[in-house]
Amino acid sequence: MFRQLFLITLVRSDLSDAHATNYLKVVAATLVVYDHIITIQQEVDLIWRNPWNLTSCLYRIDIAL
Repeated sequence: MFRQLFLITLVRSDLSDAHATNYLKVVAATLVVYDHIITIQQEVDLIWRNPWNLTSCLYRIDIAL
């Protein structure tokens, strides 16, 4: 009896951890998208409208990877 209760508690705990992990993944993705939205104009002005140099090349390589 005790073993069954322990297993049920363990399964519930694992499910709770899985839900928390999924919520944290959504939060992280939301923050990445938000950061991209608020900095896109700076990226266009500083990287894409200027001539190629070492910094812009490294930035473009980083985005491609």
